[in-house]
Amino acid sequence: MLICTARSTGSGTSTLTLSSVPVHPRIQHNVMFVALSSTAPVPPPTFDEVLHAPLSRLASYVRRLTNSVTQENLDVTLGQVVARVRDKTSLNIRSDSYPPMSILQTDHRDADIVSADFGFARPLTYRHMLGRVTEGIIIIYPTRNADPASDEGPEFSIVYEKHLAKGLINDAEFAKYFDYRGVDAEDARQ
Repeated sequence: MLICTARSTGSGTSTLTLSSVPVHPRIQHNVMFVALSSTAPVPPPTFDEVLHAPLSRLASYVRRLTNSVTQENLDVTLGQVVARVRDKTSLNIRSDSYPPMSILQTDHRDADIVSADFGFARPLTYRHMLGRVTEGIIIIYPTRNADPASDEGPEFSIVYEKHLAKGLINDAEFAKYFDYRGVDAEDARQ
């Protein structure tokens, strides 16, 4: 997995917060709720639309899909679906069981880890401990520098083939918006 930092555009970010239960802001809750093309209330684009429609239409689909993850939909899913499943581990989603080009994105920007103060030290960042690299995973981490004057944005980790990495890292357009930070994880099975 490559780890990269997005440069801040100064426009800020908007994140979805599911908030019917008050919790400490840095707690990454014990529920993960996702919008899947196969179960979302938004009709997925056709193969032809993905290939030929303007990028704005695909971006609009992703936004509608993201906006479908609401507190109300979570409550319905927990009450009508999850409550009836005896073995909750069977609800695990394997992103590599979906077709190529499917992604699982998890966003931890709201965790604001770098502003935590333990009295003796402050964390620089945090990472998921991964022993296996799975295709289609994108992890968004909070910025390492919370200073508004900093041009650092959130970090993200993407799964990418080793033999193609140099081409991405050296790409001028990629370098215009992102700083390459290194390899976040390698598959322990290899």
